Amino acid sequence: MDLVSHGAVPPTLDGHNDSLDGYPWDLDKARKLLAEAGYPEGQGLGEITLLYNNDPVDRRICEFVQACLAELGVKVRLKSLEWAAFLAAVRAGESELFRGSWVGDFPDAHNFLYTLFHSSNWGDAGNYTRFANPHVDSLLTLAVRSVDTAQRVILYRKVEELISYEAPWIFLFHPGQVALLKSRWKGGAFPAVGIWAFPLSQVRSE
Repeated sequence: MDLVSHGAVPPTLDGHNDSLDGYPWDLDKARKLLAEAGYPEGQGLGEITLLYNNDPVDRRICEFVQACLAELGVKVRLKSLEWAAFLAAVRAGESELFRGSWVGDFPDAHNFLYTLFHSSNWGDAGNYTRFANPHVDSLLTLAVRSVDTAQRVILYRKVEELISYEAPWIFLFHPGQVALLKSRWKGGAFPAVGIWAFPLSQVRSE
């Protein structure tokens, strides 16, 4: 089951900030902010290109975003590329807006926050939006140097709060998985990120 996302760190990991409100569906506030920015009802903003990987699921997500923004008068053009070309364009900073996702390399908030938002990781290293905030950088650096789990959790939650406020990403959802298991299957490993695994001796037919 997918979970609505309010930040980058999955709910199962230390450092996840469950106090974040996320971005509510508020058309009136969105229209007000557009007008304050000088684009009432989207006038004068011009068409925005939303780039996505050539994948049916990504396309459906982008069509949903396109429809939501259309309600505000914001015109969005969808552009798909095969994976290698999409990744090259995103890493080079050639997209106005893109649909992206992240699967952690290891189950720690560091892999989601430092990799994706520290300014030293612009481009190929993972910070594809080229987000830069000196306060965020300093907190992430402190967390890297700390071996105190409780302190790291505090630092990562503050980082998520700052990132949520600046909104370099529009957080959508954390994908979930569901499994039906036979009662005789024992010893399964269900990591927060990664591949589910069972000892072969436990999954053979009785």
